[in-house]
Amino acid sequence: MLHRIKYPPNPCRSLTHEFCIAGKRISFVVSLFENGQPAGVQINGDTSGSTIDGFSEAWATAVSRLLQRGETLSWIINKFSFHRFEPCGFTDNPKIPYATSIPDYIVRWMALEFGVHTPQQPEENLKI
Repeated sequence: MLHRIKYPPNPCRSLTHEFCIAGKRISFVVSLFENGQPAGVQINGDTSGSTIDGFSEAWATAVSRLLQRGETLSWIINKFSFHRFEPCGFTDNPKIPYATSIPDYIVRWMALEFGVHTPQQPEENLKI
């Protein structure tokens, strides 16, 4: 069954956040629906043209479509928290001191920002 796509208003409000993970500077923008809930994600890295940037852009597009088709933020956070791949490591955010990937950091930040429960970190990811 196809769901109707709901786009954010134009212009829309948004939140911008910047962080560092394993020495890589990343910024992202979360666009908002009229009710203040996330409508989309756009990621900007410091490694233009890299595989990391290409993957990040594709991931952000997919997450944006999920949000615009009505998927819950809770489902997205549960799906992408603690997936481990490079870059991963310590961050400059004391509320998220270690991230297992860029998507992990972003969804956990969104959980904090929008008051959504974050799943517990799996045992195998506790070894840092």
